[in-house]
Amino acid sequence: MQGAAGSEAKIEILKGTQLTDLRDKNWLINDAALTFYINQDSDTTNTANQLYLYKRGEDLNSNPISSHIKDIFTEGLATFGGFLEKEDNKKDHYTFRITDYLSDILSGETDYNPPLRLKVYNTSDTQITDTIFKNYNWNPKSISILNGDENLNGVRRAQLKISYTEKNN
Repeated sequence: MQGAAGSEAKIEILKGTQLTDLRDKNWLINDAALTFYINQDSDTTNTANQLYLYKRGEDLNSNPISSHIKDIFTEGLATFGGFLEKEDNKKDHYTFRITDYLSDILSGETDYNPPLRLKVYNTSDTQITDTIFKNYNWNPKSISILNGDENLNGVRRAQLKISYTEKNN
C-alpha cells in the first residue's frame, strides 16, 4: 500500500458460512483484534507509522459508500489502533481493535458487513463529523503487508483474534 498513490488492501472477514457459524455459537465478544504483519522481505525504510481501517460497501446503484468502523467512535483512535508496532527493534505489525464492530455483526444488531479497506493513515482520516468516511491520500509512506494465507505466511499471516464468553441460555 502506498499512501499518496491511494493504494489500499481489501480485507474480508467472516466470509461465507463463517458468519452464520459464529452467530450460532451465541458468544459475548470481550475483545476482537485484527493484526496485519509487515512483509519483512520488503524495504521497510519508508514504512507508514500508522494505517487506517474503514468499511467500503455499495448502495443500491453500485456507488461506493465509505464509512468509519464503530470502534473509532466508541473507543477512540488510541484504542482503535493501527499504529506501527515493533518486535525486537524491527518494524513488525499493526493491530486494530474492532470489538464493537464485530459484536454488532455477531449479535445480529447489524447485517451490514461490507469488505473493509486498509490504507496508509492521513490526519484527515480521523477528522470525524459523521459516520461517512472521506478518503484522502497524500501521505508518501508505504508498506507491504502479508495476507491471511496460512500456507504462505504461517504465523505472520493477517489474523482476526476473538476473545469471548459463552452465554448461558
